[in-house]
Amino acid sequence: MIKQRRNNPDFVALAERLSRGARSQLELVDRIYKYVNTAFVYQKDPVGVDIFSPAEVAIDRGFGDCDEQTQLVGILANAMGMRVKLRAVSFRNGRFSHVYPMVFADGRWVAVDVTARRGAGHEVSGQEVMDEPV
Repeated sequence: MIKQRRNNPDFVALAERLSRGARSQLELVDRIYKYVNTAFVYQKDPVGVDIFSPAEVAIDRGFGDCDEQTQLVGILANAMGMRVKLRAVSFRNGRFSHVYPMVFADGRWVAVDVTARRGAGHEVSGQEVMDEPV
């Protein structure tokens, strides 16, 4: 979903706007984080239901959970030329219950978990971690 949407003209235009004047990839990651954090409201899925909306739908609604926030961060980072991988974190019984993107910026992987509201670079601790490149 991320790679297919990184060339979407709306996301490309947003990525270009966010990247103007940035002096480093880490600054770009910080700008992406701040944009998603302020323009997008975190809303949990109903209990027992996992709703996955395409990024275009989620951005029009202005809300979503970690799935939608991960898509948006990943699409913008890809559109800015940075690599992205997804980190799934397990909290209970080996079952993955949270996902967030890792962005390769200035030579290192940076966690961009917008749901944590602690800034880019903050990692969520869990029992297991599974990384998947996108």
